[in-house]
Amino acid sequence: MKLPKSFITVTPLSKTIALVLFIIFPICAFFYGRYYQQLIDKGNQPKIIVEYKYQKPISSPSQTTKSTTSCQSNFDCPAGYYCTRIGPIVYDSITKKTSGLTCQKKLRNTSLDNNLTK
Repeated sequence: MKLPKSFITVTPLSKTIALVLFIIFPICAFFYGRYYQQLIDKGNQPKIIVEYKYQKPISSPSQTTKSTTSCQSNFDCPAGYYCTRIGPIVYDSITKKTSGLTCQKKLRNTSLDNNLTK
């Protein structure tokens, strides 16, 4: 079947239609999709619940009951204790140290601890 020449001739109208359908329309659809996604995301903000769990520090045997041993590593703590962070992490830029590190009593002796002490 042979088509008439008027159907297959490239005209300024056919160029404009092709430009809109294959170039401008996808770009506009992309930006509209981004805008629509932002509208959806504003309505569905997930609520973030932050739980802070603090352990009460256990004083070391060499200290009084009101104070705890401050440490920087496990080697600073007495036997049976380990150095851990309690509360928020606070970095002092002047001393270049973190605060909130205290010695905590070990709850149980794991096989990993046994391997490290041998």
